[in-house]
Amino acid sequence: MTTPFEPVVGGDEAVGRLHPLTIVFRAGGVLRNAVLATAAGAFAGELAWLWWLVPFFGISLVAEVVGYARYRYRMAPEELIIEEGLLSRSVRTIPYARIQNVDTVQNVLHRLLGVAEVRIETASGQGAEATMRVLGLGEVEALRRFVMARRGGAPIDVPPAQPAPIVQLGPLEIIAHGLTRNQRAALFFAVIGIGLNAVQWSGVGSDWWEHVAPANVIGWYGRLFRLDELGLVWLAVAMGIALLAALVAVLTVIGALWTAAQLWHFTLTRDGEDLRARYGLFTRHVATIPRFRIQSVAIWDSPFYRWLDRIAVSVETAGGGKPGEGNAAGKRTWLAPIWPRERLDALLAEVQPGFDAGALAWRGVHPGAAGRMRRRGWFVTALVASGLAAIGWAAVPFARWLGPAALIVLGGWTVLDAPRTAAGLGWALTGDVFAVRNGWIRRTVAFARLGKIQSVSLHASPFDRRAGMASVRIDTAGRTDGEHALVVPFLARSDAEALRDALSAAAAQAVAAVARA
Repeated sequence: MTTPFEPVVGGDEAVGRLHPLTIVFRAGGVLRNAVLATAAGAFAGELAWLWWLVPFFGISLVAEVVGYARYRYRMAPEELIIEEGLLSRSVRTIPYARIQNVDTVQNVLHRLLGVAEVRIETASGQGAEATMRVLGLGEVEALRRFVMARRGGAPIDVPPAQPAPIVQLGPLEIIAHGLTRNQRAALFFAVIGIGLNAVQWSGVGSDWWEHVAPANVIGWYGRLFRLDELGLVWLAVAMGIALLAALVAVLTVIGALWTAAQLWHFTLTRDGEDLRARYGLFTRHVATIPRFRIQSVAIWDSPFYRWLDRIAVSVETAGGGKPGEGNAAGKRTWLAPIWPRERLDALLAEVQPGFDAGALAWRGVHPGAAGRMRRRGWFVTALVASGLAAIGWAAVPFARWLGPAALIVLGGWTVLDAPRTAAGLGWALTGDVFAVRNGWIRRTVAFARLGKIQSVSLHASPFDRRAGMASVRIDTAGRTDGEHALVVPFLARSDAEALRDALSAAAAQAVAAVARA
């Protein structure tokens, strides 16, 4: 006989129900919708029609309570069985062998009440296979141990050990990581602000900008910066630069604190063959990373990280993505958002045993890669400069200098960037690992085991064919984009074909070896 919230985990089968506080959280969702509807009615100036929604919210509340009462989960010898539904009764079976993650999410209220939302994930790549809202923390641990035992892990009756953390980050490290994130928006708005300042300073704002922007905003901006009427042009410019710098600083600090709150007290531990990441200040996450499901590993840094002698490491696993978010093929998880460079080998040894980053034999790309990047950059520079020049001559005489300025800035950047980017490109096929590197400002190294390769493809654009080049792309069961992209561009056509054939053959051999084992 079971209690409503304590499953029996002895024997061949266990039966459980959601925690009684589930009713509170489900009722809170209904109440939130009611508050939003009331706010919308108040904004519209009419609340009488809301009385028609009272029966709807009442029925919704009753449905949530009955839904809680009808929810059961059973842990059978070979599968997890979930029964739910009122009018339409559904029974879902999830084999333990298919379960990849038993993750939890706790917001502040969850943590105060000692419960958690549980997400059961498989390799389907369609998000959580099942979500339990909510279970007690004891139930969560019992469920996790039961699943691990059925997957061949520790016995159910053995108390879980407290493993030593592999990664444990303090507040200063998390804040330092946050300072490298979410800065693009701040820089974007700074550029917009500089443009507005230039428009106001030029005196053309009253001619055309006020027809586009709200009058009250342009009026405030004008009153603040029209110091040229007093002969204080340089003071106006200095004030504009100071305010924009302050805006960038404030947005950067806010972004850093927000990122720090998301990853607060980041800890990575090992539990059998799984890794477990715990993080979050207000909402506490526990993410399980099965080592055998890891598809690729990415290591990257930035100038700020190099100054601190730090790197960041993330992994891509199969499954766990959510439809509509562009990541349905996999799930990306931090191993260490910031980590000392000299301790990288020790971290990788826990994730990919036998892998030695220092043993990779790197090979470069085609010698003509820098030239192609330069030509492409000059083409884009010419388009941008011509467009700005045309706008300046046709509409805004003051802006005629933007075309030549863009030509100098973008052209100079192309000359600086192309050879360094080409020199940063490279690939390595060493042992059972394929690795790709790129970048010189933000440097990235991504690698995957040959046994994880799903497909190898060769691509050649018209420009590639004209230059006798091609690119090779490797896909795994993960997303393989961003830092995890396994793409080698600007290879000589013969080298690209040889690499494709070598990777295809090596991947087939690795898969066959695993099958024989």
